[in-house]
This record gives sequence, structure tokens and C-alpha cells, in this order.
Amino acid sequence: MKVLMRHLRKKSENREDGDSSTVQLDALREKATHFAGLAAIVFLSYKISIPILRGVGGLLFGKKKKEVPAIRVIVSDSPSEDIWAVVPALPPAIPQDMKLLHSCTLQCNIKDFYKWFVSGSSQFIKNLHIQTTGRTDYNLGPWHIAPSGTAAPGTPGNPDDGSILFSTGKSPFEFVMDTGPGVGGFVRNINFVQPKKPPQSVDAHVVQRQQFCVFNGDVLMVATAQNMLNIPFKDCFTVNTLWVARPCATGPGVEFSVYLKVNFLKGCIVGGIIRMTTTNENLAWFKKWGEEAAKLVAAGGPSLSQVVQPATSLSTLSSNNKRLLSGASAVRMGAGSGAEGTAGPDGSNSRVKDAAAAVIPVQRHVRVAVVFLLFLAGFVHQIVLRHDVQEVRGMILGGGVS
Repeated sequence: MKVLMRHLRKKSENREDGDSSTVQLDALREKATHFAGLAAIVFLSYKISIPILRGVGGLLFGKKKKEVPAIRVIVSDSPSEDIWAVVPALPPAIPQDMKLLHSCTLQCNIKDFYKWFVSGSSQFIKNLHIQTTGRTDYNLGPWHIAPSGTAAPGTPGNPDDGSILFSTGKSPFEFVMDTGPGVGGFVRNINFVQPKKPPQSVDAHVVQRQQFCVFNGDVLMVATAQNMLNIPFKDCFTVNTLWVARPCATGPGVEFSVYLKVNFLKGCIVGGIIRMTTTNENLAWFKKWGEEAAKLVAAGGPSLSQVVQPATSLSTLSSNNKRLLSGASAVRMGAGSGAEGTAGPDGSNSRVKDAAAAVIPVQRHVRVAVVFLLFLAGFVHQIVLRHDVQEVRGMILGGGVS
């Protein structure tokens, strides 16, 4: 009997110890839940509440706007000055660091190629941009006589457009191919918006300078250099291309080739990604360029709605402009690096448009309000849950639950 009583007493003590352990585990579990809820509240407060409070404070006390670079869109009322004029010199050598990107053959003569795809009367690249991106904010400036030397800031050959070339005064040929100043030909400026694509997180405001020149053998060369004004690492690189169009050696037609260099001006930790995405996007663009150009050639040229007034004739150029064209054969021809030409304002014939401050869309306001309500609901839920857990714990410790 004594043995049986001892056994029952030990069993009862074990049960009490087990009940006590269960209560302790429940208490630890409740504390863990409590701290997890607090951590979630702190995280949500940091990520959501603080920006909301900043926005409210900005509305009440005035918000300091984040400075963004002004998008300087060069608009010129002057006509294009370009003409078909052969510079008596051999075409510059293609730099070894520029790689062939795309080539095609078009069944037209070289002068029609110039008129339909390059001249100031052509709207081909603007129409193609609108077709492929859906964006109509594309400013295609007029061609101007290329400067005979370093272009002074603010002149038609070097407008203050945000281009990396602005501070150097270099022409696109000099920047892209290291030809030296005064090659000849014509320069212009282009501004447009490139819609965002991964990994790009914003619409890119792009400035591109172009220069074209016709050399012996009717070889037409276009050098372009562009940079973005509002993206990360925008000061690290330019995108340089060189277009070469020449009469086919084996028959009628024009051989068109495009060379590309992603030109890094300084070190960049994402240089490989920039180079790969830029190359792929340019390859897709120039393949589309070739397809649409072939359609235009097959149609016998652009319709009247696709052209603007013809460029200035040679007879209307000033004697100084004629001298610049005829004297271009004396310049040095080398290999090098590229930039785009400029076309822009001078005096009352042009104006500079600064981008207006962006307005936060209604959708973003709605999104912020929904997130705030979710946060508030989660906060209230945590308070109620904590109260319920404490009540249950009190009932357990007080013996209210069997």
C-alpha cells in the first residue's frame, strides 16, 4: 500500500511539473509573438509611416523639392543648312574599338539614301522612334554647318543641352573618331525620352549629337554620341555610333553599316550590365531601322507627310560657309572616339525649355492611402491580440482553464 501511495504521489508531482512546463512554454510563446509583432510594427513604421509623415509635413510646412537636372530641350526655328557636298578627302578610319553592330543593303542610290534617311527634310528616325516607343516628345534639330575648330559654348554647334560634349567643344567626329577639329559637314542636336526598361527604373532623358559628312567615293558617314541626363551613372559613359553608307561595289544599291562603342569615361561597378543592355537595345533598334528603311525604299521614298521643307541649297549659303566646306580637306584624319553633332538655337530663333516639376499622380496618392490603412489595421490587430493573449494567460495562471 505504501508503495502504491508513493507511486501515485510521484505521478501527481510529474503531472504538476508538466502543467507548469506547459504554462511556461505558453508564456514564452506569447512573448515571442509579442516581440515579433513589435518588430513588424517597427519595420512598417520605418518603411511606410515615416515617408507618409514627411509628405504630410511637406504639405503643412512646405516641401523641399529634390533637385533634378533640368532637361534642356533645344528648339530652333531656323531651317536645316545641310546639302549634299563631297569633302575632297578620304573617309576617316573606323576606330578599332568600335565593333560592327549591324549591316544591310538597300536598293537605292546614295543620294536618295541621304535625302530619305539623313537630310534635314527627313523625318525617318523621328517617326521610327514614335513607332517603337509610343513617345512623341522627340525634338529633331536642324543641321548646321560644322564648326571649323573648337565650338564656343552656346553656339549652334555647341548648345547648352546637357551633353557631355558641351564642356569639351568637340564635334562628334572629333569625339568619336579622333579626327581633329574642322572635318567639315554638318552637325545637329536631338533630344528625346527613352521609356524605361529593366534594369532601368526611370524614363531616360536623352541628348544626342550628330555629325555627317560625305567623303571621296560618295562615302557618307554619320557619327553620333549620346548620354542620359537623369539615370544612375549618367556621367560614366556615352553611347557612340558610326554609320557608314557607300555605293555597293558589285552593283546598284547602298551598303549600310553601323558600328558601336559604349564609351566609359570613368570606372563603373555595373559597367558590364550597361554594356550588354546598351548593345542589345541598339542592335534591336538598327535591325528595325533596316526593316523600315527597306519598306520605304520599296515604296519609292517617303510620302509628303513624312518630309519637311528641303534643306538650304548651296547657292544660298554664305561665302564663309562655302569656305568651311571646301577647306575641309586640309584637316587631319585619324582614328578615335565619337560624339554626336549639335543643332540648336542662336538668339531669337531658338529657345530653351526646362522640364517642369513632375506632379505626383492620383494613383500614387491612392496607393499610399491604402498602404497606410493596412498599416493602421495591423497596428490595431496587434493591440487586440496582445490583450487577448494576456487575458488567456491570466486565466491559465489563475486556474480558470482546466
